[in-house]
Amino acid sequence: MPTGNYTTPWGKSVSVPVSPWTVARSGSYFYILLMQDGRYRAGFNSPTTSRTTIKDSLSEANAWVESLRKAYLPEPVVVPPTPTPQPAYFAVSSTPSGASIFLDATNTGKTTPRDIEASPGSHSVGVSLSGYNSAVKIVTAVAAKSTGVSFTLTKIAAPVTPTVPTVPTVPTKVKEARSLMEAISLWLTGDVPDWLDKWEDFLDWLTNTFGTTMPAFEVDKITGEFKRKPEGKKVIFMIGMSAPISTVGKTAATAIVSQTADDFLATAIKEPQTALAWIKSLTTKQLGEFYATIQQPYVKTQVIQTVDRLWLDTMAKKLPLSANLLKHWKLGLGAVIGFAGWIGWVSWPQIDNVVFALTGGIRNLISAKQWDAAREAINNARAGFAIMRANQPLYALGNAFFLGAWESELAGWEKQFDDMETIISTEAPTAPITEVPGVPAEVPSNAGRLQVLVYDKATNASINATLVIDGVSQPYHLHAYNIDLAPGPHEIRVEEEGYTRYDDTIVITASRVTTINVFLEKPAAPEVPTPEAPLPEEVPPVPTMGKVQVTANVEAEIWSAGTNTGYITPAVIELAPGIYDITLKAEGYITETKTAYVKAGEVYSLAFLLTSETKEPPVRKAWRLDIDSSPSSAKILINYAFTGKYTPDYVLLDPGEYVVSLTKSGYKRWEQAVSLQEF
Repeated sequence: MPTGNYTTPWGKSVSVPVSPWTVARSGSYFYILLMQDGRYRAGFNSPTTSRTTIKDSLSEANAWVESLRKAYLPEPVVVPPTPTPQPAYFAVSSTPSGASIFLDATNTGKTTPRDIEASPGSHSVGVSLSGYNSAVKIVTAVAAKSTGVSFTLTKIAAPVTPTVPTVPTVPTKVKEARSLMEAISLWLTGDVPDWLDKWEDFLDWLTNTFGTTMPAFEVDKITGEFKRKPEGKKVIFMIGMSAPISTVGKTAATAIVSQTADDFLATAIKEPQTALAWIKSLTTKQLGEFYATIQQPYVKTQVIQTVDRLWLDTMAKKLPLSANLLKHWKLGLGAVIGFAGWIGWVSWPQIDNVVFALTGGIRNLISAKQWDAAREAINNARAGFAIMRANQPLYALGNAFFLGAWESELAGWEKQFDDMETIISTEAPTAPITEVPGVPAEVPSNAGRLQVLVYDKATNASINATLVIDGVSQPYHLHAYNIDLAPGPHEIRVEEEGYTRYDDTIVITASRVTTINVFLEKPAAPEVPTPEAPLPEEVPPVPTMGKVQVTANVEAEIWSAGTNTGYITPAVIELAPGIYDITLKAEGYITETKTAYVKAGEVYSLAFLLTSETKEPPVRKAWRLDIDSSPSSAKILINYAFTGKYTPDYVLLDPGEYVVSLTKSGYKRWEQAVSLQEF
């Protein structure tokens, strides 16, 4: 058996009065020694107290340790996790099957019969199948339930298809529409009335005699860029239709003679009259030189479209630049889109995007292997189709033109967009690992470089994702990132739609490259629950009493309002709601009183540290460091380790050297070195 001093679990050497001895029990905060005379020496240690005692039996020593543990090391309060909202489901079926399923007017990409996920609440569920009338129902989705939605589709009556005359061997004159009114007449009746034909002849004579030559443009079949034609087109300015230019606009036009494309577009949005005055002050040659200074094809297209619309608005024509493209498309769809833009159902930029797709612009971009431009054009066209589908008057007009097959027409084009995206994803080369623009080839001596490579965990294929560093999102969407950062710890986040987010904290070293391979994982699809009858909701009883939890460093009597309650610490006392003075009394200790505020259904805790009448108990000496920030709720880190606390709060530290850090998403990290001296 050991003799002499005993080293406690917390590293302190204590003298054992009766040797030899043996360890009966021990833990991180206590020990119990069996001495030679059969008695037990016990010790207890916590952040606020350290005590020893001698007991006659092991059970008494165990009870003494347990009482101190309850007084000074209470059980942590376990906060139940917040329940995750349960999704809802619709079991959609149709007769016949194979119909496209729409949720809130958006194509889900799924066909009947199929289960689709939805948020709890009211939704519109629709189905569409070529050759059948579309159908829509308003259904309420219930969390963690599957609601059945069935449709019986009816066939669309066969449309009367107008006979398209073939071109004879001997050239003959074919009637062509010269205006929107003639186009509608040709489509509806196959002919143009004499009075309308004579009216158009008069307008042609009036335009050719008194009209002004306007620049005309065409679409480059390879780049999709608008270019000026060698010949112009005459237009007639009707009396009373010209938009007046204010004196202020003329004066301001002289101030923007030399400007960038972005300046011009911004002016056209805020002060269209000023932008128009500037255009009118330029010669045809000067306007062409201005176009030539614009390097980006997409920006040049915006500028040319804006200039043309400003002229058209001056003439009160309300016609889009896309009107030049509509004549290349079949009459029905062109008439619907043109009419929708003319009365303001769809904006001209959206019409431009749709018509660019319909006239083969996207396929030309794919043929030219301009992958990024093709992807952007597909997204823009999809947005235009979504607006045309959501606009109820336009939807009704389309059904009238297409004899109830408007939805099938739109769905057919969206299928073509899907095929185009498949071609792009198959033929487009994988993006190489490239440096972020602006990052030097050599790592600066006062910084370190972070290299992040993103992959799909299931396939190991490279994917693009968004990188967030210290709460700041990087303005790129790449597979590979190379970012120079200040030395020290940084919080990074990698996220991409359809994948589980990746979070990590990395430490950057000066003049070194830190490489991280991030493998994003797609979340598992939740199981569709079996519909079942809802259980009746149980209403919990309303509590009428509250409780007071009283703990102390010694066993003490608990008094309230001058009356002994009969309880000994530690204890939990049930009381009616109110304010109480709780007093503890123990022989050999100074009496102490505290106030308890009792509320129904809640527990109010009181912890007492009674002082001995003879001497003060040993107290651990530690520094209390109060930490606050603006804004608050910043993470508190000590020596780069998270303390589990947020500002404002405090931490207890032994004397020594520390680095205190504060981090908060969207803000720069704050750090300060702290030296705490011995007492």
